[in-house]
Amino acid sequence: MPLLSQLSARTPQLRARPRSFLASALLLAISACGAPERPVSVLLITLDTTRADRIGCYGRADAGTPAIDRLAARGTLFERILAPVPITLPSHTSLMTGSYPPYHGVRDNGLYTVAPELHTLAEEFQASGRRTAAFVSAFPLDSLFGLDAGFEVFDDNLALDRAGRSGLMMERAGSRTATNAALWLSHLSTSESFFTWVHLFDPHYPYEAPAEYRAQFPSDPYQAEIASTDAVVASLLKALRDSGRLDDTIVVLTADHGESLGDHGEETHALLLYDSTLHVPLVIAGPGVPKARVPTAASLIDVAPTIAELAGLADDFQANSARSLIPTIRGAEAQRGHLEPPREVYFESLYPRDHNGWSELVGLEFGDWKYVQAPLALDDEDAEAGHELYSISADPFERDNLAGTRNEQRKALATRLRQLRERLPAAKSFDSSRTLEGDEMAALEALGYTDSSVYVGASAPIAHARDPRQAVAAVTAMEEMRSLLGRGEFRAASAAQGKVAAADPGGVLSFESEGMLAQALGAMNGPGAHEELERALLAFESASAILPGRRGLHQKQAEVLLLLGEYRSGLVACRKALSLAPASSKLLAIEAELKRRLAEAIHKHRVRGEEKSAIDLQRVLDGE
Repeated sequence: MPLLSQLSARTPQLRARPRSFLASALLLAISACGAPERPVSVLLITLDTTRADRIGCYGRADAGTPAIDRLAARGTLFERILAPVPITLPSHTSLMTGSYPPYHGVRDNGLYTVAPELHTLAEEFQASGRRTAAFVSAFPLDSLFGLDAGFEVFDDNLALDRAGRSGLMMERAGSRTATNAALWLSHLSTSESFFTWVHLFDPHYPYEAPAEYRAQFPSDPYQAEIASTDAVVASLLKALRDSGRLDDTIVVLTADHGESLGDHGEETHALLLYDSTLHVPLVIAGPGVPKARVPTAASLIDVAPTIAELAGLADDFQANSARSLIPTIRGAEAQRGHLEPPREVYFESLYPRDHNGWSELVGLEFGDWKYVQAPLALDDEDAEAGHELYSISADPFERDNLAGTRNEQRKALATRLRQLRERLPAAKSFDSSRTLEGDEMAALEALGYTDSSVYVGASAPIAHARDPRQAVAAVTAMEEMRSLLGRGEFRAASAAQGKVAAADPGGVLSFESEGMLAQALGAMNGPGAHEELERALLAFESASAILPGRRGLHQKQAEVLLLLGEYRSGLVACRKALSLAPASSKLLAIEAELKRRLAEAIHKHRVRGEEKSAIDLQRVLDGE
């Protein structure tokens, strides 16, 4: 379908909304400057996986980000904006709804969706009569997951770049996304205002920037991606300028989360809550926005009410912990270094719990203090166990954990965090679960959710779990082992498995890695193959006992049982896996082969006159 014909089925519900005083002032300013008298437009650019400290205007001298730096020079730069969660879909949901994950209920990519009852920025712009369009660059933000609400055009067609990519996720180059956005903007009439969201995924792993940027940063492929993305931002701003819309368009540039790049033992993101994955850029420039730098800490959830106020929309976004940053901007403009009273900024990651059987991480920043807690790893006997406490000003790289020496400060922040977590959930529970079917299964596979990573929430309570900060090395060692197994380097893979076991003793990853190694050895049909497969089965069962909601652990049991010739048990394990999460093509192939082998066994029993055995197996085949 042509891009300009991709209109959603939603009918705009236009509601009369009072303009704020600031919005009226903005429109008068625009008119006085001779620009077309139309409501202010907004271009929201979200950069995926982009650390603030890798942008020039945030202090990196060789960043290669001239377009973003120029944008910041003519507007307001927020020095300390924190993502509420270091994962793409839940962070964007917070950005678009002005609410934290415990309220909107979206806690991870893939198996959650934005509930229709949630109010979004796009819906508010659509209700005001503005044109709305979104252009996203990766599958985690596909319309399947609900952020298309309020957009008359939601361009998530990633098929062009699907082939040939080595990444885990289906994505397209930011240059293609920007081209589509510019095309849409060029077809607007001169009287129309808009809200356009452009999402650029390029800085996400794997880092595969165009050759000219790789040459510019030969030893830093991540920075090459940042520089490449800056060029795409430049093209979007040029499209605004060429269309005569730059003077009455507010440009908001931010990121959903950062990237660890090895900091604190994490290679990418999602697991830990250090600044490397939470501290993101936020630059706002356009009519009525002063040149300023704001030092006050704030959250991505504050972007929605800020945009709403700037655009003269009704402010429906401050009811759920968010607040407009306009007063802070005014303060920073009027008084250099002016600080608003400190406010709690919340952040979380449930990923360690749901994927690895460790404790989740939750935390807050308040004033000069950043506090992070692993709730399932707390130990009353050890003041530091399950806690981290940092002074932001004295320890910006979060190296000196003060949890054991600043007891009163730690206890006060722990109490404040507990009270905040009690306030954050929605009064009514939003249904954010997502069940995929049909062709959607193949799309989910593009996320990498084809194996043991698929889970179904916290399906069983975990009484006491490891602090992920103490076990993060297991993730890197696990990836090393997978790679070595793929190349058939079993001796080195065994050494890597030892690293996993040392970092996560008796844990899910320890058992899973043991099972994977044993399964690979057993599948070779060499001496001792049967014993290796039995060892693999026991390891996968042990992992499932800790985290029974993870689909792939049951899938692995089915694979091993198929190799062992235990088709009845294999089909039971396969069906357990299918009951937990959407099927992958691999899982469906395992199921089909188990059914075929079971049908052969039934036939053999009947040929031999063993009708009772045949009937018993037939019941299993029929799912009785």
